[in-house]
Amino acid sequence: MIQFVVIGRPQQRGSKTAVPKRGGGFVTKGGMPVLKDANKHSKAWMDSVKCAAQQAYDGELLKGPIELSVAFHFRRPQSHYGSGRNFGQLKDSAPQHHMQTPDLDKLVRCLGDALTGVIWIDDRQVCKTVSERLWTTSAELAVVTIYELPVSTVSSAAAATQLGFGRE
Repeated sequence: MIQFVVIGRPQQRGSKTAVPKRGGGFVTKGGMPVLKDANKHSKAWMDSVKCAAQQAYDGELLKGPIELSVAFHFRRPQSHYGSGRNFGQLKDSAPQHHMQTPDLDKLVRCLGDALTGVIWIDDRQVCKTVSERLWTTSAELAVVTIYELPVSTVSSAAAATQLGFGRE
């Protein structure tokens, strides 16, 4: 198991856009358009992820299947709290769950991309993810836990058949 904390506001990996060229068209490199991430903050976040991961793990890149568990902690906005005599008290109408941007899947994608070449060879190795967005009253951060999964000799199709879910 590898576990570490990344301090700072978690960032999502945004959509990619081609870099426009003056006079029309797009900047190319080797015949392919040059792409940039729509989220200008994702690179700094990915650098923080890499740094925290390198401090927690200095072994060889993992080669097998991996489970990634991550909890992203976001500070509640001021609008969730009362004012005047209710200052600092959470409003009854404040959401219990974090259901706004950034999207959870894009947060995980950014994290997975950042850990490629640092913890694992490729983020395709991640076979299972457990992820959540949570509210915090303290620092914004991500708590990351990585498990190496055993290499199973039974395929999922065979396991499904054994459980009675396979084709007859």
